[in-house]
Order: sequence, then structure tokens, then C-alpha cells
Amino acid sequence: MPHTFHQQWHYAQIKNFIDFNFNLNSHLSMLPGYHYTIFPIAWLFGVSSVPSIRLITLFISIFSIIVFFIAPRYVSKNDSEAKTLQYILFPLLYPFFFVIYTDVLSLLLVTLGVYLTIIDTSWRWVDVMASWP
Repeated sequence: MPHTFHQQWHYAQIKNFIDFNFNLNSHLSMLPGYHYTIFPIAWLFGVSSVPSIRLITLFISIFSIIVFFIAPRYVSKNDSEAKTLQYILFPLLYPFFFVIYTDVLSLLLVTLGVYLTIIDTSWRWVDVMASWP
């Protein structure tokens, strides 16, 4: 699969971080929280190719699906499967599960913050998730 337009800039930023070059790419319009999250995982496993970074993003996507499946069960136990299926097949989100892009990690952090707030009923988890790099 060829690079999409934005993927090349995200990949270049992650590759720079893997090479311990922490200069920010001027083509990116967001803070590099996604890139700082992917970089230690890629560095730990010694991978830096586009398919490898996509695989890491896919694992983050799978984790977001698991969190999204668990979170609604605390609100309504009857329809969490249907909600999760809607989340997985949502046409605006589905393509981002497989590419080097920031949206799935952001949605994971928001969902995780909401879930942890529901089970703990304090706002400290929202603070933690919102302050992620």
C-alpha cells in the first residue's frame, strides 16, 4: 500500500524519533503525541519500516476496540456488542485502523479516560488522558 499524503509526514516524524532526532517536522499541524507514543514501541522492537509502524497502529486500534467494547457495558449491558460493531465499521474511522495516523490513538485515549472515570468516578483519569503527550 503506498503512502497516503499525510502518512508520509507522520512516518517521517516517527522515523526521526527512532533515529533519536527530536526535531519537529514543520509539515505536521499537531503536537507529536502520537509520534512520541509510537516511537518507543518501534524502538523497543527494533522496527522502523512503514508496514511495521502500521502494525503497531493496528495493535493500538485493536486495543481501542477492546476498550470501546468494555466501556459501554458499565452504562448499558444489553447493547455493547452492537455499539462496538458500529465503532468498528464506522466508515469515517475504519480506514484509520490500518494507516499511520493519529485519530485512533486520540479516540483510544478519550474512550479510556471516559471508561476510567465511569468506574472510578473521579476526574483524575480525565486529567491523565488529556495530558498525554
